[in-house]
Amino acid sequence: MPANDFLNPDGTTTVTVTSDRPIQGMNRYGRPYTAYRVKTRDGAEQMYFPSARAVDELQRHHVRRGSVVEIRGSRQESQEGRVFTRFDVTVREGAREPMAAPSTSNPDDLRMLRCVALKAAAATRSTTGEPPDVIAVANAYLDWLVRP
Repeated sequence: MPANDFLNPDGTTTVTVTSDRPIQGMNRYGRPYTAYRVKTRDGAEQMYFPSARAVDELQRHHVRRGSVVEIRGSRQESQEGRVFTRFDVTVREGAREPMAAPSTSNPDDLRMLRCVALKAAAATRSTTGEPPDVIAVANAYLDWLVRP
């Protein structure tokens, strides 16, 4: 696992996430990684490389820019007797709930969504062609907008 030198292995480090999405990629050994840009309490910007368990927790809470996360380090011992540091994360603030689908029970909401879909489709008219094509694209956009 990459170095997380700024973390306290025997205590809590509080960080603020500075981007809306994590950075994901492959390391030189072909294994995927996830990294978050964070700022520590002293203002230093760091890259936090969480464990797979911590990534699941961060994604479950939908952390984003401004989310405050506590990373707690504790010494653990493996079944083989090897000592290692385990980091657990707790999202304190700034997390968001997953986006809900727009309400279509209100006729005004549906009318607004239809306007948005038609405007988006009209913007593509030069590529789609005739008005019936634009209406078909608008209907596809509307289906996407109201999908749960």
